Amino acid sequence: MSKFFDELMDSVQQMDEIVQGKRQPMPARLNKAPAHDPAQDDPHCPSATLNPIITTGKIDMSKADELAAKLRQAQRTPADTDHCADLAIEHWPAQVYELYRQIETWLAPVCEAGLDIRHNPTHVFESHFSGSTYSYAIDQLVIEGNHRRIELDPIARFSSKGEGCIEVHMTGQERCIVRTVGEHGESLWHTQALRSTGQQQPEPMVLNEDALIALVEEGLGL
Repeated sequence: MSKFFDELMDSVQQMDEIVQGKRQPMPARLNKAPAHDPAQDDPHCPSATLNPIITTGKIDMSKADELAAKLRQAQRTPADTDHCADLAIEHWPAQVYELYRQIETWLAPVCEAGLDIRHNPTHVFESHFSGSTYSYAIDQLVIEGNHRRIELDPIARFSSKGEGCIEVHMTGQERCIVRTVGEHGESLWHTQALRSTGQQQPEPMVLNEDALIALVEEGLGL
């Protein structure tokens, strides 16, 4: 009884010291055991099953895209091939004219100094590897200045060089502008010097403003 009374008095004294600020209360435990979830005992409940950790390696999308293109090509019927070729020809002039507009924008300051740019209507006849043949109207782009002339001639939509080819006729080395397609379907244009007999094929260059200005400067002898 005396021991109980002593412990009670000690507890009262500790409480009194806490109230008076002489003693800090004991901190609560942070590592309490989590409450049991009854749902974990039910194998039919989603929370009862273990969620596996799924690890995936880095997927090379370019390789996957190549494989997808091969699969589509393998499953393509002759009718599908002809339809795709028809669409390619249908969109080709608009893709070329979009490039022309970009070239005209880049050369606008030079036009103020007397450079002349104009379209020259022409007609193209070409065939697809499937055997389909096409005849369509499309413009050339003619650039004249310093008594010289540069002619951009869209000779073919179907080309071994890419998804369209425009020949560049000018004084000096002959070139071509080749179209390829980006991962989102956008047109990408590159310039490439045409290989002479016995020479190694030069590396293509991206057709940007600097590359075009250099091309025009060379073609007009400036």
